Amino acid sequence: MRPDRPAFGANSSLASCWPGAEWVPLLASAVGVAIAYFLAARVGLALLADEVAVFWPASGIAVGILVVVGSRARGAVVIGVVVATIIANLMGDRSLWTSVFKGFCNGG
Repeated sequence: MRPDRPAFGANSSLASCWPGAEWVPLLASAVGVAIAYFLAARVGLALLADEVAVFWPASGIAVGILVVVGSRARGAVVIGVVVATIIANLMGDRSLWTSVFKGFCNGG
């Protein structure tokens, strides 16, 4: 290998491959968080007692991601939590406005 050439992929990143694509890692992370949060929310909604969730394991997923990754994951976690909460509540026979309100409350 010639010394004047960097190794393959040494200076590459997703943002430099596609100009203006800084949002792609955020969106991919948000989708991952939404899937994990949705599955945990379905478990919580399956264990309802008098229309109230006994416990909410999905919040543990969100907090765990924030503890492990740190504050740089905050945007992806909030987006994932809001979207997953809305979808899980709509599938649990809640109204649209109640689902959106709960989504933003959980995201907050």
